[in-house]
Amino acid sequence: MNSNQNNEIPKIRPMTSTTKKDKESLYEENMQLKNYINTIKKDFAFSKSDNRKLELELDKKEKIIEDIVDSGNLQGDKINKAKETHLIIGLKKQFKDVQTQLKNKTVELDNIKKTLKVTKLNELNIEVNTYTDELQKLKSFYEIALQQNAINE
Repeated sequence: MNSNQNNEIPKIRPMTSTTKKDKESLYEENMQLKNYINTIKKDFAFSKSDNRKLELELDKKEKIIEDIVDSGNLQGDKINKAKETHLIIGLKKQFKDVQTQLKNKTVELDNIKKTLKVTKLNELNIEVNTYTDELQKLKSFYEIALQQNAINE
């Protein structure tokens, strides 16, 4: 009995600031723990619903497998639909790839055409410059020839 009397807090004793702080900190800790418990409960509910969804999906797939095994036919409607779905997805992907390749080739062809036109234009400009230079040389030779002719006469 003596130990019980030492552990009990007398009701008459006035509250000190340390006891008040202890009560406040205990209250705050209690609220934090309640919030933590509520969070865990929410997470548990989400996990439970996700688990249920996965179980339903697993049941559907097991039923499909059982149907296939029972029928002994690997070309069942569900498998055909799955294969068709995969085929359609594959074909759509191939179509997109071919479209992007076509666009790339078209852009490349346009660039080649542009560079070809520029190249031809540059070649023609060089040819015109060459002919102009030749014409100047021939004119100077002609003038020299005329001057020599005039001197000889």
